[in-house]
Amino acid sequence: MRISCYLTISLALVLLLTCASAVHADSILTLPSGLEIIEEEAFYGDTSLGQVTLPQGLLEIRARAFANSSLTAVTLPDSLIYIADDAFDGPEKVQITVNPDTYAYSWAAPLGYLMDAPVQSSSKGLKNQIEVKWGKLDDAASYNVYYGTSDSFSEATEITGITDTTCTIDGLLSGTVYYTWVKAVNGIRISVPSNTESVITYPDPPAVSSTAVSGNSITLNWDAVTGADVYRVYYNTANDFNTAEHSAGLQDTVYTIEDLEYNKIYYIWIASVNTSGGQALKSPKIISTEPDPFAPVQNTSIGARNKITVSWEAVSGATGYNIYYSTSDDISEATEITGIANTTYVIEDLLSGTIYYTWVKAVGADEVSDASNMKSVITYPDVPSLDTPVVSGNSITLSWNEVTGADYYRIYYSLTNDVNEATVISNIQATEYTLEDLEYGIDYYFWISSRNSSGGLRTANPKTAMTDFDPSAPVQNASEGKKNAVTVNWTTFENAASYNVYYGVTANLSAATEITGIEGTSCTIDNLLSGTVYYTWVKAVLADGITPASNRKSVITWPAAPTLKTLSATGNSLSMTWDEVVGATIYRIRYSANDDYNSATLIDNIRTTAYTIENLEYGTEYSIWITAANTSGTQRTKYKKFTWPDVPTMNDPQVSGNSVTLSWNAVTGATIYRLYYSEYEQYSSSTAVKIDNITDTAYTIENLEYDRTYYLWIAAVNTGGGQRVSAGSFTTDSVPEE
Repeated sequence: MRISCYLTISLALVLLLTCASAVHADSILTLPSGLEIIEEEAFYGDTSLGQVTLPQGLLEIRARAFANSSLTAVTLPDSLIYIADDAFDGPEKVQITVNPDTYAYSWAAPLGYLMDAPVQSSSKGLKNQIEVKWGKLDDAASYNVYYGTSDSFSEATEITGITDTTCTIDGLLSGTVYYTWVKAVNGIRISVPSNTESVITYPDPPAVSSTAVSGNSITLNWDAVTGADVYRVYYNTANDFNTAEHSAGLQDTVYTIEDLEYNKIYYIWIASVNTSGGQALKSPKIISTEPDPFAPVQNTSIGARNKITVSWEAVSGATGYNIYYSTSDDISEATEITGIANTTYVIEDLLSGTIYYTWVKAVGADEVSDASNMKSVITYPDVPSLDTPVVSGNSITLSWNEVTGADYYRIYYSLTNDVNEATVISNIQATEYTLEDLEYGIDYYFWISSRNSSGGLRTANPKTAMTDFDPSAPVQNASEGKKNAVTVNWTTFENAASYNVYYGVTANLSAATEITGIEGTSCTIDNLLSGTVYYTWVKAVLADGITPASNRKSVITWPAAPTLKTLSATGNSLSMTWDEVVGATIYRIRYSANDDYNSATLIDNIRTTAYTIENLEYGTEYSIWITAANTSGTQRTKYKKFTWPDVPTMNDPQVSGNSVTLSWNAVTGATIYRLYYSEYEQYSSSTAVKIDNITDTAYTIENLEYDRTYYLWIAAVNTGGGQRVSAGSFTTDSVPEE
């Protein structure tokens, strides 16, 4: 059988040699399967060879079989059991590829055909990467790296031409074991593969499937991750993974974080981990625990001037509360206020324009709750200080100091000293502002406030400034208010032929009434409304036209005289009410018993429409003048009224049988007297007998019942009225005997 096999081989070799001239040196010669022996000098000196593929099953390669040929590379099969030492002799070394642990490897290595295999260090698994490392070989020009998901070298992916001793392989699957090998290369020489290393890439981060909160515990569920050995849950009260607490390695895909702070926001990450490392969720889950069932729920705090108002919901079972406040959001640095019984509290004497953080704890019989939710609020900023306004023409520039805690500033400006009528300019970010296009020659009032989210306060007293006069118009002086009239005055305007005056009840010149052709520099306007503000302007009439309007002036006419509504006496007091008078800022009352206005007693600065004059003389007629006043003038009305007479003093009753004679002192101002008597001690109009229009100071009541006690009342009366008082009692005599 060996002989027939050898004959077949000999014939095949003859054919190969015959065709040698037709084979290019770079071609690959594939020898037929079933070949067992390559005889001596079978391809000796053959210059047509490039690479030769030898079949598995080849047993022997004999002397000088490929010597002095142009062969450059050959892979020796694992089946070889003999190779002649000079089988591949020649001027150039042939690149021989063999597998380790074979006869061919043990033959090729000592003859210098093979390079030493690199020694691979432990590979490092990363995120969708692995890092391969190996020891340097002095005679290696480069290295090839091989990797795959099975431990079969033949199935591995090759990366060639690596000149360093490390290689990072990207784009790999997460949580997957990869096997790696390395070969050294120098020219046509290439080593056998290095030792095998295996490593797993990082697993993907878990996907959270559900979360649940119960009190101060948080339960998380997540999907299982390929390649993860364990899971870790990280949690923190700040969005900082690096300082987060974490669980031990978890085999399950559910975990409950317990004993957390009540009513606290937590940032939670879940990481999947294997022997290489792991990956956590890129963005945390943000979950809040529930409030402590005994901890108060704090409402929004209210900031004010150097104080804040804190309020919270009542807690069942609480005997009191403690409040904590601080300028930082750390309760450990807060000031404590204890023993608060209510659910609201004002913290005073705080800094202006400062953010304060507050917490509340409930106090029970044997416990103090966790802190409530935190609230923050800012106190009002301080009030800015306005500098002196700077006037330029009809513009005024305001400036003020910067205020701590102010988000913006507001300016209020008005033509009167009444901030309620002022125009407001808000959201000013700077500490200076210029008001432009104001009216010429007008007094302006200015207030300022600094504001933040809580509010703010404005200056109590205004700064004032007058714009310059318009040089192209007359200058109007102060107008004079009169009774249903105003007098307008102005300075002479050069080359004026006459003047036009304008007046109206609004500050709108276009709506004003015009009076033309006025000579001189004064004009009185009559038939105006009482107590009404009138605005006035003046224009000069020139030969070639009319000037712009002068500065605007305003003046109020006198108020009308008050109209009395009620005037009544009570004892020695007089009470009166009157109708409110348009345009009156105050009211005045004068009163006198001698009808002399000039010597009458003055009551000034009355701000209401009612007044009572007390401690007057009894039974006296008083003259009363009620005046309505404003800045321009006054008008008054006169009324008269008596006070009640004083109370009479009853002398002892003189009883005679069934009659009684009564007497009393005369009372100043009394025009009549009235007597009342009754068998009942308490006065009642239904039971008492009234005796009216008594003009003397004595009176006899006759035909009474015998042996009966009567109770008396007496009053001194005039047109103003009178007051009934008890005057004692008396008892009539017994029935006389017959």
